[in-house]
Amino acid sequence: ADIERLFGRRPTTYLRTCGDSAPQILHAYHQLGLKTFAYGLSFYERSRHIAEYASLLGVSLPLVSEDLTYRGEGAGELDRLVAAGEDLINVRFHPCRFQADEWWNGPRNFLGHADPRIGGPYNIVPRVAAEVTERRIGGMTALVEHARARHNAVFTTYDEVSSDAPL
Repeated sequence: ADIERLFGRRPTTYLRTCGDSAPQILHAYHQLGLKTFAYGLSFYERSRHIAEYASLLGVSLPLVSEDLTYRGEGAGELDRLVAAGEDLINVRFHPCRFQADEWWNGPRNFLGHADPRIGGPYNIVPRVAAEVTERRIGGMTALVEHARARHNAVFTTYDEVSSDAPL
């Protein structure tokens, strides 16, 4: 509800964290209107699975992570995956990582609280230096430009993938 209020649109995808792939949890996401369970059915994120699971489209693709992109190694990993025959690749970069390294843990972690506060007011997370944000945006831009120029890549979202899959 908070996301819909802030952005005017309900989420359509749940990106798995910590292996939360029990059918009961996925069924709850389906009841909330989520269509895609991304990172897939495998604990090994670099494997390839696309399947219907618990009424959601389960997607796990070979991965080019933000950490590789940070180090300037994203293009090399993309080239390696394409050379290995991969035609669908997840280029992951969490949008919060452009400006912050800590938003899910530490002082904002509700674990261990009997009754965590729901809704605002929200705390501002510590930001990285502006030059770090610019370097991260530059790294992602370079990876996207490399993918388009060298591999004629087409980019899509999980929402578009799940719209094309009848469930």
